[in-house]
Amino acid sequence: MSAIPPYWEPFREMIYEMVGHPQKDSLLLRDASPVFHVDNIKAPLFIAQGLNDPRVPKPESDQMLKL
Repeated sequence: MSAIPPYWEPFREMIYEMVGHPQKDSLLLRDASPVFHVDNIKAPLFIAQGLNDPRVPKPESDQMLKL
């Protein structure tokens, strides 16, 4: 959520409502995060990341690759 681009700022509260608030819903977000469930993946996983993609920062994709 910290990577939300400035032009999405007006939608931040809507995103929090749809996905969860980083502080208020931290346990829920942790339980839903794929990074904490990598060991449950049974099929090959294709990860594609564009360096200029504002929705998925490169460090987040790299984090999945390291697991």
